Order: sequence, then structure tokens, then C-alpha cells
Amino acid sequence: MDNRLKELAENIEKYAIGLDEPFKFKCRGCGKCCKDREDVMLTARDIFAIAKYLGRSPADVITEYGDCYIGQDSRFPIIRIQPRGVNKACPFLLGKRCQIHECKPVVCALFPVGRVLAIKEIPKEGEEPEYIPGYILQPTECGSLSKTNTVRQWLEKFGIPVEDEFYMEWNGAMMYISTTIRKLEETIPAKALLPLQNILVELIYVRYDTGGEFLPQFIKNAEAAKKLVDDMKNNLTPFLVESGGGDDDGE
Repeated sequence: MDNRLKELAENIEKYAIGLDEPFKFKCRGCGKCCKDREDVMLTARDIFAIAKYLGRSPADVITEYGDCYIGQDSRFPIIRIQPRGVNKACPFLLGKRCQIHECKPVVCALFPVGRVLAIKEIPKEGEEPEYIPGYILQPTECGSLSKTNTVRQWLEKFGIPVEDEFYMEWNGAMMYISTTIRKLEETIPAKALLPLQNILVELIYVRYDTGGEFLPQFIKNAEAAKKLVDDMKNNLTPFLVESGGGDDDGE
């Protein structure tokens, strides 16, 4: 995990901020936050929006601007913006200006605010936790303190809904697929699951018509991805029982 992300993850309460809590920040357009960054992760919606804006396909955007790898902990296929040059600059940065400002990734639009999933309340025993968006204020080395904002105002400024259906669908699908893949890796070597991961990249990030509405396509693709990992898990179970594999000690 990137050191900056690791610091935020390990000290999340320190950086937490409420939806209507004020913070001071004004972007000066210096481009500094677009350099020396290797942690700009793209969601399927980000890739779709960039592809539509550029008149390209999602696959083209990933190939030309992205780096795809399997998350060390999540085991989920992750796509990040691939920085370039000695300054590790974003490929969409020209001078000090973002060339895709109108459709920039949500993580960039939110900066210096970050969005995380928080448990709404401690669940009772046997119940699944209910998640809601939570927010953090990231430490910055750019911008000025000349303007006061609230997180709610910041979201509205960039057209990001507080009740973001995609954000919840995205994280729900990611957690489900991650959990299932980690279970599969208890009995199948990770390398043997690479073909599955390649299909997941296709389903989750690539298989979209940019001339259509995004969210219905994502929900359909996410359901297909979840069914794919489910089918693999369920088809593996009879084999494990028959062969004495899995958690059975064979006695």
C-alpha cells in the first residue's frame, strides 16, 4: 500500500471530518497534487467518464493511461492512473492544468477531502453491518487557507451526490468479490486465478457502451461478476468434499 494511503488508513479517526464541518482550503492551480502521486485509483465510473469525454473506449483509457494490478489485501483488480516522468506526473497534466478537468476522477475532484465507508452503528450479533459514507480531510502541501468550506458544499461544488448510489454499489460489489476470492485462494493458488481476474477486469471496468447510461450497465456487470466468482466457489465445493480438501482434516 502507498505510504500516504497507509498513514491515512492507520489514523483515520485523526483525519475524520463531518459532512457539515468546516475546513479551510482553496486550490491555487499549482498542479502539485498531480505530481509524485502513485495512489490515484480509478473506479469504473471514472474510466467510463474519461472514455466518454475523450471519445475513446474504456479499454483504450486503461491501456494508455492506467496500470492494472491485483490488490495485495483486497485481491480485487485495481486500476490506478500511471504517472509519468521523473516527477511522476499525472498523464492528464499539461503544464499546471488538468486536461480532463470536466470529468476528472472523483478522488481528484474531492481533494483534499477523502471519502471512506463507515459503519453506521455497531451491529447486533449475527447481523451484517450497515455502511454509510464517511469523510476525512487529508494533509496537503498545496492550496491556501483563504476560503472556508464544508464537506457538503465541497461535494455540491463538484456535482458529487451525498447519497451516491454508485459509491455504495461499487463498494458492495468490491467487498463481495474480494471476500469470495480470498476464500478461493485458500484452496487455489493465486496464479491459477489469473484468468478469473482478467475476466473480472473486463466485466467491471471495460464492458460499457459510453453512449448509454452508466449506472444500469455497472449494476448489470457487477451482478455478472459476483455470479462468476460464486459459480467458481460453488463448483469447487463438491470437488473439495470429494477429495477431502478444504478445512476437513480427512479423519
